[in-house]
Amino acid sequence: MTTFQCPCGKTYRVDAKYADTPQQPTRMVVICLLVTVGLLLALVATIAVSAMLVMSERSKTAAANMQAEALKLMITQEDELIKYRSDPSATQAEQKVFKALDTVIDLHVEDMTLGELLEEWKKQFGINIWIDARSFYDEDCAEPSDTEITLNFSEIMFRSVLMLALRQCEDSSYIIRDEVLTIVPAVIAEREYFENASRRMSVPQTPAEQKIHKALGTVINVHVEDITLGELLEDWQRRFGINICVDVLSFQREDCEDPSDTLITMDFSGILFRNALNLALSQCEEAAYIIRDEVLMIVPKTVADYENGVPAPQDEPNRQEPFNYSNGYGGGYG
Repeated sequence: MTTFQCPCGKTYRVDAKYADTPQQPTRMVVICLLVTVGLLLALVATIAVSAMLVMSERSKTAAANMQAEALKLMITQEDELIKYRSDPSATQAEQKVFKALDTVIDLHVEDMTLGELLEEWKKQFGINIWIDARSFYDEDCAEPSDTEITLNFSEIMFRSVLMLALRQCEDSSYIIRDEVLTIVPAVIAEREYFENASRRMSVPQTPAEQKIHKALGTVINVHVEDITLGELLEDWQRRFGINICVDVLSFQREDCEDPSDTLITMDFSGILFRNALNLALSQCEEAAYIIRDEVLMIVPKTVADYENGVPAPQDEPNRQEPFNYSNGYGGGYG
């Protein structure tokens, strides 16, 4: 046996009878080279896999950080009073209108015309507001500029105050069109509302609405005798610090009696405010409550049923649905 030194440094023993044959050393060199190349390829593959794993971990970490930042931003936005609900294509002027609508304000006015009130808001928020008189003419509706408005609300969003003011007018609502907060007949606002339904975003409850829901779930004692509903509602409004209102216009439209002067007698302990309110309203004629425009609103039962999706009785097949006063939040009476 003789020895043979490979270029890679390894030593091989070769049978003596093949020692002088050139094929044997050449074959061994080729095998050695192939083994070396294989080891190098395996090393490169290992390095590549390791690099991919490192990149994957970094990507996961970056994604987790982005998710955490997004969650942090979401929580921050939830805590803010202003929540923009316009689509991303909204102009700067439209964004300003949305911001104004979500501003919390106090409003205490008596017998002030809608036109004067809109001028005040126009100056206060620096936005464009106008009444589309032509649309009222086309829809054969009374132009609401001279309608006298009386409002007395605290810590309520401007959009809610605006709807409350417009409900004191006849068939009036608002839309945002051509960068302007435009007062139009309710039928036009409803038409645009449903046409743009796919563009609307879900809106979380406002702080004022959360406060109402919290009040409704509060356990209270009620011991009153022959007190008017209006007086009782005022007492509850002061007690819970929420806005409560009888929607007088809706009772007129539904040909129902305003329940404000109805005498209420109750003697209950340890019941939820929502149940006490239901018991008080049950002593009135066809009265219920909903939560609309950040206000606990007393309305005819037909209106409450309609806004809560309760179908009309089967024995009234030709009954017309009550006027849909707003596109605000529905409440409940049960």
